[in-house]
Amino acid sequence: STRDWSSDVCSSDLRYFRTFDLFFYRYLKFFVKGIGGQDFIPPDSLSLTAADTNAPQFFIRFGTDTSNYYEYRSPLVREWNGISIDLQNLTAIKQQRDSIDQYRRMSFRVPGENFARYAIQGNPTLTRTQFIALGIANPPGRCPRTLSTTMWVDELRVLEPESDKGMAVTGAFDMKLADLGTVSASYIQTDPYFHRLEERFGTR
Repeated sequence: STRDWSSDVCSSDLRYFRTFDLFFYRYLKFFVKGIGGQDFIPPDSLSLTAADTNAPQFFIRFGTDTSNYYEYRSPLVREWNGISIDLQNLTAIKQQRDSIDQYRRMSFRVPGENFARYAIQGNPTLTRTQFIALGIANPPGRCPRTLSTTMWVDELRVLEPESDKGMAVTGAFDMKLADLGTVSASYIQTDPYFHRLEERFGTR
């Protein structure tokens, strides 16, 4: 959608009645492109400079709800830009944040990307994704200048599903002790990757 604003964000939210488990995938990928606003949107990723940290930014948020989510944010450019989010990085930054007992919104650099940032808000979990938001942010450094542009997003998808084999071990025995009675025992062990045919995932 197209909209003017001066200091906030514009986003389109998707909510699902069914919970998606992203923990079993390695990457979340999509393509994004800015249309219009050529005076302040860089033409392509290669032309970004340190000054472009105040350029309009696109973001994607996903998690449980609007108070508990992961975020990826990067400058919006006028060419199609292929985005690849390593979901293992999100698990790592959550562990890093929780280890210092900080549960407010925090931002982290994206490895290998000079202008992109991860953020974590609340207590999201990849195993219970019911909310996805796509939007554009007008950074505080641009205010009070307004922003009017359109963002296209295509081929939002997850890749490289978990392919590790699961294993389960079961055992049972009965022992009769003369006239004292019968002793029965059983043993069941499953690893985190194992699931029955009627179950969708394991227990990780």
